[in-house]
Amino acid sequence: MTMFPDPLSPIAGTVSPTETDGDMVSEHNSEPIHELIVAPPPGLKVEFPSDPPIPVELPFQEAQHTWLGTDGSEWDLSRPETGVFLVQEAVEGMHHPPMDFIQRQSPALAGSSFHGYRVTERPVVWALYVYSDDSSMHWVERDRALWRSLQPGREGVWTVTLPNGDSRQLRMRIKPTPQPFDRDPVRFGWKQYAVEAVADINPFWTSPTTVAGTKISWRSADDAEDFFNGEDKAPPFRIAESALSTTKSHTNDGDEAVWPRIDIRGPMQDVAIAIGDQEFVISCNLNSAQDTFTLITEPRFFSVTDNQKRNRIKDVTTWSFKPIPAGETVPISVIPNGDGGGTVEIDVTPLYYRAW
Repeated sequence: MTMFPDPLSPIAGTVSPTETDGDMVSEHNSEPIHELIVAPPPGLKVEFPSDPPIPVELPFQEAQHTWLGTDGSEWDLSRPETGVFLVQEAVEGMHHPPMDFIQRQSPALAGSSFHGYRVTERPVVWALYVYSDDSSMHWVERDRALWRSLQPGREGVWTVTLPNGDSRQLRMRIKPTPQPFDRDPVRFGWKQYAVEAVADINPFWTSPTTVAGTKISWRSADDAEDFFNGEDKAPPFRIAESALSTTKSHTNDGDEAVWPRIDIRGPMQDVAIAIGDQEFVISCNLNSAQDTFTLITEPRFFSVTDNQKRNRIKDVTTWSFKPIPAGETVPISVIPNGDGGGTVEIDVTPLYYRAW
């Protein structure tokens, strides 16, 4: 029976000093040692631990940026593989807009008194990268298409979408500036631009108009089964029968007061509306589905017109309207009087300071 040395003992075949007549003698035999190989028993399955599964949803993800160009084209600015994307540094326009504080000072008093503020136009700056790995002319065509979507003086829509799907939009007007070319982009197939724009008419971020809650509508006679749109669906609301009032509370969850816009489509004779404590009647007299009546209550753009561009201000019982304050909940009631099929839509799109 072959005996193998203890692995913790001195290595077999070494020489230990022992004094025998002054000579060094070997303590062990110097026979060759063969490696012991132990195979697993037959039928034994050996399993090794696998790597932990990669989580389907990472805890931190990027916001997605899209651009609806001035020419109607759509651009995904969050995927570098598309050849046009936003560089994460130096992007401006997602935080608060500039504000002018209205303050009064007196030489006899320290400090100043605050009398309100005014939100001014919002500047936007993009660091936009354009590249192509295919050819010089492929880069040129991509660059041309991009700048067709950035036409001077015209508006496009910048949308920021969060990982949970929530999104906000900013309408902005392109304001082109001269760009330096340190190297030939046609030769190298890439260029980083500083794209400038301004959100002037509306410096606030808003919810997309396709999102429930931005518009409230009442419809007469046709769609009785869904005038509340379901339990989890905010406005638009629809009312089923003519001359029947439906009231629903609406909360303005934005950062600024909202001036409602009212759009009426025929057939509709008149509409009684109450927003909060303000009540008024619109005598629209619309005979067909092609006839429309629009009331814009915002003071800067106040107008009362129909589809023939006629001034209809005499058909509204008041000329003075109130906004829905930020953070407040108000009841909105509508009594449409029509022959069926007409609609009343109230736009209460919230206004936000920031992109989320």
